[in-house]
Parts: sequence; C-alpha cells; structure tokens
Amino acid sequence: MPDTLGVPRVRLLSLGGTIAMGRAAAGGGVSHSLEADDLVAAVPALGRLAALEPEALRSLPGAQLSVGDVAEAALAASRAFASGVAGVVLTQGTDTIDETAFLLELLGAAEAGPVVVTGAMRNPTLPGGDGPANLVASVATAASDAARGLGVLVVMNDEIHSARFVAKRHTTSASAFVSYPGPIGWLSEQRPLVLARPVGDLALPAAQRATLLA
Repeated sequence: MPDTLGVPRVRLLSLGGTIAMGRAAAGGGVSHSLEADDLVAAVPALGRLAALEPEALRSLPGAQLSVGDVAEAALAASRAFASGVAGVVLTQGTDTIDETAFLLELLGAAEAGPVVVTGAMRNPTLPGGDGPANLVASVATAASDAARGLGVLVVMNDEIHSARFVAKRHTTSASAFVSYPGPIGWLSEQRPLVLARPVGDLALPAAQRATLLA
C-alpha cells in the first residue's frame, strides 16, 4: 500500500551486524552504534523508493542471533504486513544471513509479501562500504511487485538470491553470497529484474510454525 506521497511503504527491521556499525567513540575500531532509523537517515536515496518504517529488534552480531531472534523477526514481519506495508527488509550480520533467510522461509514469513534479508561485508568506516548500496537494492526489491511470490530473498551486491539456494562462500568479498545454480535475478539501476521463480512452498505446517513462534 503506498503512502500519501505515492511510494510503497516498506518496514525496515534491524538485528545489528556490520551494516549497523559505526566508528567507536574511543579506542578506535567500530561498534554497533546504528539503529534502524540511523540506517534510513544515512541513505537519502531510499526516500525515492519507499516510505521506510524503521524498527530496531536487536543489536547483535549475526553469529549471536538465536532461533528465537529470527522467530521474533518473522512475527514482526507478519505485523508489518498486517499494517499494510508492501514489503519488509531485514538487516543483520552476514555470518548467518543464509540461515536466517532459510528459517524465515520455513516460518512462512513472505506469504503476505516480499521479505528481503541483507547486510554489509564492509563496515561504513571503510572505503567501499557496501551497506548503503545493499540497503537501496533491498528496499527496491521489497517494494517491487516483481518480488511477490518469490519467498524470502537475500539481496547482496545487486544480486537477488532465493533463501532456499543461497550460501555465504567468502569471508571478506563483497560478492560473498552465491546460489546454485545461480541468482534468480539482479538489479539494474535500482530496478529488480527477476529471471527465475522458485517452485513450491517450503513453509512448515502451521502447528510446527506455531511451536517455533511461541
């Protein structure tokens, strides 16, 4: 559902990770210092794509996220769709993006609309930080009708991956995520191009989902 300015509403859920890191106040290095609203404010281009509704859920490295944390994100996505958003973007640490996306798929998180998981391989203090570009690509995908019915997606490095195929295969490269047989789509000038659509529904039966979401 579009907002009063005519752009789709997209809920941005943040769990932490490299994309949410900023320069530490003392001692050098970086720390988790950016909340969901900070991510939105840092990338003005997002306003041309969607009306972003930021919601901070966690501030943890990806490796520290639990099944319960992901289940809460699934519930937050469900609440967002019930409020009329066009799509949901979830930001988190890259170490477990593929596992998070697959669990969200099992929980049926994308049944009501596109759910896109993204992050950053390089923190914002480094040259070539990829967080803003990944966020723009993810919001463009989540706001697009082309992403409906694809299940949960991972969008990194202008590539669109299905949760059921994606895996992280490099610890530092911006192109760390791969799919077999390949991405189901790409982004060209912030426009998602979907070339393949996964077949079948991987969501668990309602009783099993209820147990995980309890």
